[in-house]
Amino acid sequence: MGICSNNKPTGDIKLNIFLKSLLYHNNINEQFTAPIGTIKDEPQLQAEYFNIQIWNQFEALRKVREDQNQLYNMLAFFAFKQVIERNDQVLLQKMQAVSQSLQWQVQVKGKQNISNNMNLKNEFLNLLQKVVKDNYLFELYYSDIKNNRNFYVLCIIFFRNWAFDIASKYKAIPSNSNEIQKMLDWTVPFNLTDQILFGEIVLNMNLKINIFDTQTKSLQQFGTAQNENYIIKNKDQIFIGLPKQYFSRVKPSAIIYQLYKYTNQARNVAAEMQRFVSEDLNQQELIYEYQMTQEMFQQIKLRGFKRVRGDGNCFYTAFIYQYLSIVITKFGDQDFKQFVEILQKIDFNLTHETIQNFPVEIRKDLKQIFLSFIYEIIGSNNQIQAFENEFQNTRSIFYALSIIYAKNLIHYFVEQNYEYKVLLGEEAEEQIQQWELETDNIQVLLVILANCLNLILHFYFIDADNKTIDLQLYQQSQNELTIPKQNVYLLFCPGHYCIGLPIEKK
Repeated sequence: MGICSNNKPTGDIKLNIFLKSLLYHNNINEQFTAPIGTIKDEPQLQAEYFNIQIWNQFEALRKVREDQNQLYNMLAFFAFKQVIERNDQVLLQKMQAVSQSLQWQVQVKGKQNISNNMNLKNEFLNLLQKVVKDNYLFELYYSDIKNNRNFYVLCIIFFRNWAFDIASKYKAIPSNSNEIQKMLDWTVPFNLTDQILFGEIVLNMNLKINIFDTQTKSLQQFGTAQNENYIIKNKDQIFIGLPKQYFSRVKPSAIIYQLYKYTNQARNVAAEMQRFVSEDLNQQELIYEYQMTQEMFQQIKLRGFKRVRGDGNCFYTAFIYQYLSIVITKFGDQDFKQFVEILQKIDFNLTHETIQNFPVEIRKDLKQIFLSFIYEIIGSNNQIQAFENEFQNTRSIFYALSIIYAKNLIHYFVEQNYEYKVLLGEEAEEQIQQWELETDNIQVLLVILANCLNLILHFYFIDADNKTIDLQLYQQSQNELTIPKQNVYLLFCPGHYCIGLPIEKK
């Protein structure tokens, strides 16, 4: 995400390539590659058949990238969260001071690759200053491991060197220089069984970490800081634990599964039609789906389409699928900042005959879970595939959260503009936040989305009976927004919307 200048000295380019290469030196579970995973509460984990008995102690957990840097990853994540969310200036100043004195060494499989590289230190300090100044950037930069900033890699190098520095100076630990030296090796995990050393490292880093063992049901405490962090140890796995009272209301995702139970899961449909969005379908399938003549096909100029589940949410599904893919793969820093800022402002309400309204206290929790999904997808090796997997997984709440986001985003824009309210009408406005109910005056919604999100909406009205296609473009005539224009393709055949796939530019 974001575009960086390529006008860099050759040495910087080589260093950048080396830092990226470090990501492939670890044993990594290809199914989960993001540094930190989505916030998962008990109903979500039950839907994944993930059996772990922690619910007397915790509200939720987050997976951690499964490689040899897991412990250092957690130390970095905990420290930055403490600095940014708790405004811990003491810890921030300590990190800045420590970074100046470290040797910034990197070893790979016992061989020294980098030592005392000032570029590493300077880049880390620059990014540290940036994410503290604009705190919305931290999880974006930390998650986006494929970008040109290498923030995650720099954080791991920093915390490995810091831990090595603490261990080297700690006199109470019997001297074992070989074991301590391994802290600098990217391919060697931290030995968590050495609890004395771990406790000293946590204490010197101004952190407090509690480790809960699922087998013994014991809780070990390390460090004395006020802000408590939790690690869940389940045999050879470790997770970030989110303690009781983390959410405003326990099990916030339960209301989504209740919604699924009485709507999409209650219908008996073919397996291929259960998914919210299909795989890519080619031009021949597009022609067959809409019974197109050759003349119609020449007008449409698409490489194919994605079928959208017909459940009353199809307009919102077809739109938000494309918009979120733009957010994840094309947004730069400022674009993403606007996305997060608006997300924090909008309501996250939904109505349905089985629910009436979402309780106010869980709306913030659901927004937080939704954003954590976005960060995990951004952190994936294959962002598009990870995004599609979530949309196609009927057990995932990401689809529902995306529809709730889309509906409330439009509702927010309508509430901000009296002219939109008049054009839309009171009845249509009330329909927006209802689950599985299409909204009247869709053309007004298209105008709102094009104007407020600076989109070019390609709206194909396909009349299969009369063999005609009418292409309507919705876009803002004068661009006053900083977000560059992006394209969204909607296929409409009376009663249903699908996703158009444009011909990719070479």
